[in-house]
Amino acid sequence: RLHEVPLQRLFQVDGEWVEEEDEELDEAKLRTLRRRLKQEHGSNETSAPGRRLKTLFLRKEFELLYRAPGSILEEKALQEVQSIETGLRNLKGFRRLCEERITADVKRFLCDPGQSIAALAFPSKSSGEGHIYFKLAFDGLSREMLAPAAFLAYMKTSFDGGDQSRSNLRFFPKTFAYPEIGTDIEDLDDPPNAVRTKYSFHLVLGVSGDPYQQIAANIETTKAEWTSLINEELLPYFKDMNNRGDKVVEFFYSSGEIDSIEINSTLVNDLLMAIGSILFVIFYLRMHTGTWLISISSFVIIFVSVPLAYIMTPAAKATIASFLSVFLITGIGCDVVFVFTDFWEQAKKLPVESRLMWMIVHAGESCLATSITTALSFFANLASALQPLREFGMFMGLSVMCAFLLVLLMLPPLLVVVERQRARVKTRVVDISSGQRGSLAVGQDAQANDAKKKGKDSVMQGLLFTLTGGIASCPRMVLLCTLIFFITAAVGVVSNAKLSTGVPEIFPSWHNQVASKEVLAEFATEAYLQHAAPTSGDVCRADTINGTNGAGCVLHWCQAGSQWSLTTTTTTSGARQVSCWRSPTLSRDGTDKLSLGYGTEMCSSVTVYSRLSASRFSSTSLQVSSLRPLVIENWETGKVQVTPLWHSGATVAYGPFPDQVVNNTASQNGTECATDVYRCPDGSELLRDTNCVFPSCPKVLCELHALCFEAQRFHCGFPDWKQLGTYSLGRRLEGRQLQTGPLASQSVSNALDVVVLWGIRSARSTPLVGPPSEFWSFDPNFEPSNPWAQRAIRDMCTDLPANLIIYQAKCWIHLFATYLSNHQNLRFPSRNFDEDVIAWYYSNTIEAQAHLWFEDRKVIACKLQFWANVAVTVPSSEGLKYMELWDEYVTAKNRQAPVTANMAWHTASVWVRSEAEKAIVGSTIDTIIIATCSGWAGVFIFTFDFWLAVIVTCVVLVVITGLAFFIVCIMGWAIGPIEVISLVVFVGYSVTYALHIAHNYNQMLASDKDVLEAEEKARKKEMNRNLAKAARERAARGQLDDDAEDVADVQLSVDNIQVSPEDLQSRTRVAVLHVGGATLSSALSTAGSSAFLLFCTLTIFVKLGAVVVAVTVLSILGAIVTLPAALMLVGPEPDAWYKRKAKQLWRMLTGGASEEGQPLLDDADAEEVKMLR
Repeated sequence: RLHEVPLQRLFQVDGEWVEEEDEELDEAKLRTLRRRLKQEHGSNETSAPGRRLKTLFLRKEFELLYRAPGSILEEKALQEVQSIETGLRNLKGFRRLCEERITADVKRFLCDPGQSIAALAFPSKSSGEGHIYFKLAFDGLSREMLAPAAFLAYMKTSFDGGDQSRSNLRFFPKTFAYPEIGTDIEDLDDPPNAVRTKYSFHLVLGVSGDPYQQIAANIETTKAEWTSLINEELLPYFKDMNNRGDKVVEFFYSSGEIDSIEINSTLVNDLLMAIGSILFVIFYLRMHTGTWLISISSFVIIFVSVPLAYIMTPAAKATIASFLSVFLITGIGCDVVFVFTDFWEQAKKLPVESRLMWMIVHAGESCLATSITTALSFFANLASALQPLREFGMFMGLSVMCAFLLVLLMLPPLLVVVERQRARVKTRVVDISSGQRGSLAVGQDAQANDAKKKGKDSVMQGLLFTLTGGIASCPRMVLLCTLIFFITAAVGVVSNAKLSTGVPEIFPSWHNQVASKEVLAEFATEAYLQHAAPTSGDVCRADTINGTNGAGCVLHWCQAGSQWSLTTTTTTSGARQVSCWRSPTLSRDGTDKLSLGYGTEMCSSVTVYSRLSASRFSSTSLQVSSLRPLVIENWETGKVQVTPLWHSGATVAYGPFPDQVVNNTASQNGTECATDVYRCPDGSELLRDTNCVFPSCPKVLCELHALCFEAQRFHCGFPDWKQLGTYSLGRRLEGRQLQTGPLASQSVSNALDVVVLWGIRSARSTPLVGPPSEFWSFDPNFEPSNPWAQRAIRDMCTDLPANLIIYQAKCWIHLFATYLSNHQNLRFPSRNFDEDVIAWYYSNTIEAQAHLWFEDRKVIACKLQFWANVAVTVPSSEGLKYMELWDEYVTAKNRQAPVTANMAWHTASVWVRSEAEKAIVGSTIDTIIIATCSGWAGVFIFTFDFWLAVIVTCVVLVVITGLAFFIVCIMGWAIGPIEVISLVVFVGYSVTYALHIAHNYNQMLASDKDVLEAEEKARKKEMNRNLAKAARERAARGQLDDDAEDVADVQLSVDNIQVSPEDLQSRTRVAVLHVGGATLSSALSTAGSSAFLLFCTLTIFVKLGAVVVAVTVLSILGAIVTLPAALMLVGPEPDAWYKRKAKQLWRMLTGGASEEGQPLLDDADAEEVKMLR
């Protein structure tokens, strides 16, 4: 197999993904770890002998994110990052897991120091020898920061050389690319403002030969240790870091397990708010009923309906939104309790048996009407396109009916028990002859409680009586205000409504769960590291005197002095100037080097080593290659300059050199030479030739070093080097690398990726409620071993149309075809696909794991991945249009494909979101219409009054419109799943209060005693107001009471009051007085219990709490203000014309004659219809 990456395999043990990989083990630590695990579980330490075992480990990871208001590369920001991570790595549990549970050093480095920019910015330094200037250990423990230009240059050249651990996408946002070497950090147009650190724990579970039970037990131990680390150390430490003062950078953390634990802990804390809600409801029930037994028992009865309905609902899973049911059912259930107890009190003059029957008949009928109508409105959610909403609607409908039935069955016996207890107390009050004076005190307390309760009732009745009187005085003004509110709310909703995109956040915007996702969205997803990241590096000298090998260097380094600083000069032709320096001539005697000054008298040959610190350049005569960047440090100022470094091959020059030749011609005396013998530095003597010229001295191998610098701020300063001069450097040429141009260019930051799949099919049906029988399955018709199927997969990734605007594609089939050609000398498609693809899998594990599904060593599914120049945040309308283009493309390819590969389908996150938004809008409107119609039908069934049902439905529509106005305009929320649930669900809730009033109004007759008594009271109050007004007018005129006109003392009583059927105000007033107190108490209990949700942390609870309070206020106002005003003006009579004509029509249809042969519409009826219009 031609591969360099270690073979890695994933498999599941008890629901956890276990990784298997070849690894160089620390045998001592592995034995220690195995012994400890053996002691914990009593497992066996045996393994299969005679073969190399592979390590099994569980990988746990988390990420830290930092964001600065400016550049994250500033020293203060990076120092704060280092401080946070140093404290984290010093946590006791963190160090124990990293040091004891990880057996390989290459894996341990991934948790200490982790994949961190602080480890690269603050490396520990140690002195070096020879050509090594100093050594770096990337541990993040140094107090001295490496200059950002220096460590960015190191990271860039390492990544360009193939080191994936130094990828810019692994540390910085997607929009940041490494700057060109030599660019000043201060000159960056868009410096990064965020950085990411990743910690990976490869927690060893054993080796591949260990028993399954042992591995499973080790997994449980490891999971427990990891959860303990998160709960006891990580989360407390993270919260402390977020609460630190004078912070320079914002700190966030992200991990699947940490997020889950944080959600659960926050949920538990928020659920504590339910205790306050429970206590509030119980105390309010106590205030209304006057007894602890009834209040506590009623709450228990109501609460039991929730788990009972949950058992009856075939839901796929419980959602956080189901928590809303507790508060909704509290309000609806309390409404039933209040109606029963109010009717019980209203019949207190009757015997217990008659009183019980009267309460059950009247309260039961009223509550049955509201419960069935409310349940029908909830059941209307079964028409929604969203399964969670369908399940929630069914669950709430069952909860409403369960609450009614439980209260109907259990509350009446409790009321009888309490009443008999009160009767026994009153009996003990009378029996004082036996000397039981304590009984008298008890009786007095009971009477005081009764008086107190009567006073409370009188206050509630007085409030409602005054309210109805005020409405009766100006019903048209009330309806006009309601109409203005309705129109304003409708216009506001239509003009300001907008759909939310993405998954709704359950935390507030300031919380780590939300802020971390926003920051994390700026980063790309990097693949798992197959090679260990470098833990150290050598920084080499720039002068090459002590060594010329730069292959093992991460950087080159030199010190600069002020005398080396030059100014930039540029010639008129555009060529820049460089200044060059040379070292003394060095003689080489083995490894020792001796300075010979600047001459070459003793050199038989000189090897010239030259380097150039400059940006890119062109040269036709000099072949150069790049080295690791050069860092020039000005020790005086502490500033650095990083430049690219180039070197040429060693050039050898042979003598004799000009300064080696001794010419005596000038010393000739006539025809004779001045000297016949020349003594060389080594003592040897040379004889002249006939021209008086001596030959060169014996051979000495020499070397010479030269460095040239572009005119920049700093130049290297080396002792004893001298400047050669200034030379012209050719124009700067931008290096271009030949690349295959993409189909489109990327211009969006969060690009959409589209996946095309074969061999996987989605669930063929989705049930109305409950979990589906299957979520997905493999397609048995997909056969990639068929050559035509391979061609079809390749064709999907070939000749991509321009309208798809794809700029990048990952096509494994192309890599597989290249592998067949280059490594197997085979042609594509493969006729031995199963074996060939396994061989390719070993050679390219990363791509194969990401795009292929295997079963029994055969490919059963695959995918292709495309990136398009379309943002993932594109509006749903544009997303659907773009999806249609993919529909056409994939459908056309499937038509050309064989039956073994013609079921390809595509998917993308935008498809899901766009279709969901479309379904939410469409199904929400349909569901609201159905729920409203269901409410109308419920009112009509229990009142048999068409017009009354229309009035109640109009009130409900006003309430729902007002709720939408509250959500969209007042709170400014985008329409998402939570808002949809609120609008749809509360259609059923809002009809409850109005239906109570309407149902009681429908049963009131003008001759009822309650109507007459209410009318008597109303007329007396009106008369008293008129008398008081007349007295004030007489007093204003200065008239005395004796001079006033006699006022007849009119005695009003029930016997002398006549109320006509057309007197709608009296019937409305009595209806409000009968059930208004119960509905108002129910609204107060619901709003009060839901108000505790406003103090929760989870956004969903805060939103639902605000919505419950808002809809409760709107519903009760609609029930006791708007509805009474409408009934007083246009309410139906007890025997309205349409009821009479419906009866006549029924008699005619059933064969009977209408009464007296009257027409269906007489003159009076026609006039009444005209009045209604």
